[in-house]
This record gives sequence, C-alpha cells and structure tokens, in this order.
Amino acid sequence: METSRVLGPLDTAFLHLESERTPMHIGAVAIFEEHPLLDANGQLRMDDLRKAVADRLCDMPKLRWHVKSHRGLALRPVWVDSADFDIAYHVREAALPAPGTQEQLAQLCADILSEPLEPGRPLWQLWLIGGVEGRRVALVEKIHHSLADGLAGVEVATVLLDAVREPRPTRGRRDASWLPTPPHTLPKALWGKLAHIASLPLRSTAGSIGALRHPRRALSEAAHTAGALGTLLTPGLLAPRSSLNVRVGHGRRLVFIRESLADIRQVESANAVTLNDVLLTAVAGGLSRLLAGRGEQTSGREAQVLVPVGFDHVGDGHLGNRISAMLVRVPLGMDDPLQILRAIASAMAIRKRQQQALAGTFLQALAEPLPEALIAPLAWGVHHQPFVNLVVTNVPGPDFPLYALGAQMLEVFPVVPLAANLPVGIAALSYNGSLGIGILADRDGCPDVDVLGTAMLETFAKLTAASRPTKRPTTVRRPGGVGRPGGVGQPGGVGRPGGVGRPGRAGRPGGAGRVRQGPSRPGGIHQA
Repeated sequence: METSRVLGPLDTAFLHLESERTPMHIGAVAIFEEHPLLDANGQLRMDDLRKAVADRLCDMPKLRWHVKSHRGLALRPVWVDSADFDIAYHVREAALPAPGTQEQLAQLCADILSEPLEPGRPLWQLWLIGGVEGRRVALVEKIHHSLADGLAGVEVATVLLDAVREPRPTRGRRDASWLPTPPHTLPKALWGKLAHIASLPLRSTAGSIGALRHPRRALSEAAHTAGALGTLLTPGLLAPRSSLNVRVGHGRRLVFIRESLADIRQVESANAVTLNDVLLTAVAGGLSRLLAGRGEQTSGREAQVLVPVGFDHVGDGHLGNRISAMLVRVPLGMDDPLQILRAIASAMAIRKRQQQALAGTFLQALAEPLPEALIAPLAWGVHHQPFVNLVVTNVPGPDFPLYALGAQMLEVFPVVPLAANLPVGIAALSYNGSLGIGILADRDGCPDVDVLGTAMLETFAKLTAASRPTKRPTTVRRPGGVGRPGGVGQPGGVGRPGGVGRPGRAGRPGGAGRVRQGPSRPGGIHQA
C-alpha cells in the first residue's frame, strides 16, 4: 500500500471531528474581477472554469481521491481514486440578486461553508458566485481538513490559479484520459498495515544508531522535546472559563476584515514584533470589547489562544496536515494597544524558546501506530476540550496577484472550521499587499461577532497610529526663543468589518441569494 495514501493520525482525527454541526473543511472566499469571468451573454463561464480546473488536476492527483475507511479493523483510512469523479459536482455555481451587497455575500458564503462535504466523494468544492456589487465575482473554496492544512490549501490555489493574466497552458494531459487506479483489496491493506508495524522497530533502530553517531545532537533534541512537553504539564494548560466556549450549532455568520500589510509592517518595524504578534493584539482588543459587551469582567483576565504552526509544503505536491500548535495567553481589558502588543510578543517569544510546537509533533509521532478505532474516541474528546478559548491561524500567501481565466483575484479571506465548544474562529492570509481576515462564528453561540470585527479594526488602527514616526521638533533661530515642535501625523480611518448577515434560526441559512444546482444535489443549501 502506498504510504502517501494512508491517512496520518491527525488527518484521521479530522475525519472523526466531522458532524452535521461541525463540518471540518477549511475554506476561503476570494473576490475577482467580473468581466473576464463572463461570456458574451453575461453569464458565468462555468464550462471554461471546470475545464481549466480539470486539466490541472494532474498537478494535484489527491483532489481525485476519496476516503475509504476500514472501520472495526486495526487499520487507518486510505485515499482511493474516485471512479465516478465528476468535475461538475466539485465546481459549482451560485448567485446573488444583483447588485449583491457585501453583507449578502458574507451570509451566502457562510451558508455554503456551513454544509458538510459529501462522504464518498473527493472532499473539496469550488463555488463561483455572481452578482456581487462593484462588478465582482466571488469564489468560495471548501477543502476538508483531512485533505489539507492551511499551507497546503494555499498551494492548491497557486496550482489552480495563474501568476499572469494570460492563462498558462496545461501539460496536455486531458481529464478524459485519466483512469482510476483499482482500490486496494482488504488482504493487501492488512499486509500493508503489518508491514508498517514491522517497520517501526527498524525506524527506532535507525534513530538509535543516529543518536549514537551524534549523541550531543540527540541529547539536545531530547531535552528540547522534554522541555516542550513540560510546558503543557502546568495549571496554565486549562483555558480561563468564558462565554467564548459554548456548544457549536448549525448556523454560521461570516465577517471580512481588510488590513494594509504596509501598516502592519510599520507596526512590526517600530516595535520589533512579528505579524502574528500584531494579529493577536488585534484579537485581544476585539475579545475585550466582545466580552465586556456581554457583561463579563475583562480587567486582569486572559484568553488562551491556540496558534497553529505549519511546516512548508511548497513544491512537494503533498497535501495532508503538517502542523503543530502553540498555546498563548493574550491579556484582556487593557486600554493601551502597545502594552498588549508587548505582552503578547513576550509570551510568543517564550513559547518559541520553549519550542512548544515540538510537543504537538512528538504526540503526533506517538499516535502514528494507532488504528482508526483508537483515534476516533480521542477525536470525540476534542469536542469537550477545556484547553482553548479560541483558534487564530495566520498563513502566508503570495505577494503577487493571481488570476483565474484572466480575472485578477483582488482579495481573499480564509476561513477556519468551528469544532468542539469553539463557536468562533479567526484566520488570516497575506496576499498582494493586504491581510485578509475571515471570522467565522456560530450564529447562536456568537451572535455579536460584528462587535469582535469592529473592535479588531479599531485596535489595528490604534497600533498603526501609535507606531507612526513623529516629526522631530524644528528649531527656528530666534533671539532667546524656542522653536515650535513639528506636527504629528494623524491616524488613518478605521474600516468597517465586512458583511454580517442577519441572524436566522439555527440550522437555516440567514438569507441571501439563490443556488443554481449542478448535476448532483448540493449538501442542502436552501433558496432564500
């Protein structure tokens, strides 16, 4: 059995985190120019888009695979070729009543993202949405977390899109020429599992030989791993109790935030911090306003944030999950954003020195031999976790424009799935001079998500204003006089958070637009 087709322990866990309430796909909402995506009749060029995507699947063969599970056996799921692969099911169309506002677009995207992907098919979809105001078209990407992490999702986008306006030619291998590989038989799967278990002692022996050859390096690595695990064995492992942690329901709301990377770089440079530090500071400001609005005491309190740490995928054609994570406490109830920034930068620096991400990698390695039957209950336990108040992820994207069928992608907002008792998740992606932030929230568990978005934008603005260089006082030579100081630059305006649809009843879409169904039925998106 191909090792690359056996799901890793984390990939398998994401499969078992899936439920009707908690679909486990990551996603993104990208905004494109409209004109190149329309035909002579003003309709979306769906056939051309489907052909363009199908012709490039040779670069991402895993997008033709679906999961085959061996429940009840000491095996893990495997990826197998889908014999009935249908590009029209995966590349779909929806529309807003033109001109669709940003609020309507956000709610339609939230409705699409709230629907689980269909088991038994390759776990991804692209939805093209027309009718967006300003002569724009939106593209919603859904790709299951068992198939890709954030970095891999970016690589999928760069494969399917172009770096120049003129679409690049494909390799010449057409969709019609592809034939699925027959799935592995059960005896062969069992043999592959036995071979994998048998190889573990050999790997251990190889590791021991390596340690004997380089004892100092081995001791150093062991010490780092032990130290990282030690950071988890403290009372601070448990997250502070908060209204942030409630049971996730069916409905979703989505907020878009745009921030200039130039402004963020200025904050980084002036304060010797990182983009992650700046993002977490904005999150802390947003959470303080959100919780205070709910009547909770915030002064002197903290929130525990899980920050995923990814490993580079670029160029290796591998999807799946290569991630670990760190737990970071962010202070709440502070008025000075620079004070918050310094506290978060210090906490992040400590976590990096402790190499806490190593602990997650080590625990995943321990789980490598476990069968699906043992991973499933561990995944179920995540739904009742007491360790995290919020997930905040930041993924670097390309610093140049991308195109689809000649249409430029103007901005993009990533989306992280909601699971367990985490009714709000924040994801950020840098692209072509901007930082796009998507805030996905449970409609009932976090109905005031717009408060969070507005306060985050205000915190970004305060950080930028506080980090602007001031002009030095200009001294005018006057007898016995003192020169007047020069002016201080005024802070820039605060943008408004994008699109919050009106809340509806749990489990039903909040409202905007209609969906044009493809040959197969969608997962239940209703007409408004």
